[in-house]
Amino acid sequence: MSIETMFGDAMQHFGAGMVVAGLDYSTYMLTNSKQDRIEAKRECLKSIEHLLDAQPKDAGTAEVVDASKQEGEAKKAEVPVTVSPAPKDPLQYAQNVALVKDYFVKMGLVKKDISVKQKIKNFWHDLIHTERINNLSYAGKFAFAIGAEILYDTAIGFSHYTQIKGHTPIGAWATNLYQIPFFFGGLVVGNGMKKGVNWFLTPNEEKKLNKALDKAARNTNIVDVVMSYEPPQEVEAQLEKHGMENIPSQLTKAGKKVYGKAMEGLTEGVAYIPKKFEAYMKAKADAEKAKSEARQKRFDEITKGH
Repeated sequence: MSIETMFGDAMQHFGAGMVVAGLDYSTYMLTNSKQDRIEAKRECLKSIEHLLDAQPKDAGTAEVVDASKQEGEAKKAEVPVTVSPAPKDPLQYAQNVALVKDYFVKMGLVKKDISVKQKIKNFWHDLIHTERINNLSYAGKFAFAIGAEILYDTAIGFSHYTQIKGHTPIGAWATNLYQIPFFFGGLVVGNGMKKGVNWFLTPNEEKKLNKALDKAARNTNIVDVVMSYEPPQEVEAQLEKHGMENIPSQLTKAGKKVYGKAMEGLTEGVAYIPKKFEAYMKAKADAEKAKSEARQKRFDEITKGH
């Protein structure tokens, strides 16, 4: 195969990646009307405001060691710890959490821990109603490119290169060495171009809502509030009656990045980078455990003489 032929083939796969990114955006826009998107974001912003207003003024802090410092120079940072409050309306609070979490899922910041069967069931719906591919991290896009190219070769490409173009089986599979990175490049560039198109197509009100939601995620502890919430059993049962579920979930890589930036703004003098997410969660859990033990100790002292 000549260099010109390889380059032409590579550019076709690059173009295919751009088309996939464009289709991912187009299906999302077609299945989510302008008015529906704006209304959903209004409700999400209201829910975020209600959740933040319901937080205690002084939730406590936990010490986290900044591992980025050289050995012997480790520095500790006071990280705000969010302890789940007892809201006046537990059901409304839980509904607000569920609504915000669903928004984070659509934006690719959170993924729900569901069974493989349920993931398969949700795949086509999510593929059409959300930007499932465009919201993937670079690593996710590259993994998708590998899977897509292997599927293409299995279904069409292999027989095309061996029977029509006369390549050997090894030579046919070897084309993946350049097809995969070019397809991946098309996904990345296509997503970048989509952002430009989206800026022109997005109404001003929606742009303001997007900015407000992004600011809330990056400059407040709303991610922590949502991710750390566990509804009581009776509230969880009521949620199901309203067609909502409390499904265990975790932050995606993009979500950890946003969360890390938010924590960086809430810490004093020490950058809270995403890789310390697990350390922070452990520190937060330890702080909550210590408060619980202190409350139990006070209760035991009060009831000791009775």
